[in-house]
Amino acid sequence: MMSPDRFHGQKKLSNRFVLTAVLLLISLLFLSSCFSLLQGSDSTDLSVSSPYTGTVEFQCNQTCADRGQCGQATDGTDFVFMSSIAPAVDQHDQLILPGARGNILDTITRTLQTTATSEQFPQPFHLVQIDGGLAGWVVEWCVAPVTN
Repeated sequence: MMSPDRFHGQKKLSNRFVLTAVLLLISLLFLSSCFSLLQGSDSTDLSVSSPYTGTVEFQCNQTCADRGQCGQATDGTDFVFMSSIAPAVDQHDQLILPGARGNILDTITRTLQTTATSEQFPQPFHLVQIDGGLAGWVVEWCVAPVTN
């Protein structure tokens, strides 16, 4: 026969498990909404061109952060998201430190859609090669031209 104390301990454990699962689910939903502020489409809109050419500097400015394209590691280090595969606003595979510089190799404009309002707008992306050889696509919100 099970003692009442042992049964009460299992009930507490079960309640903690449910609470942890609910908190984890809420956290995942929050993070997915943060990183899914925008969704890209496969269409290219060539009617918008970017004035950016030459050398750019990566930056985690307010617009870049508000659009979920940069962030901060747990140690406080800022970073900018970049994709080695194609222009993207999610599923990035590279992190670049703000202040890093690179040369624009190509620019393409994609039509993006705001998730909350379904508003569509053209947005330039740059294929940037960083000193040292790493190359990837970054949205224009997160770079600034370098003028020397």
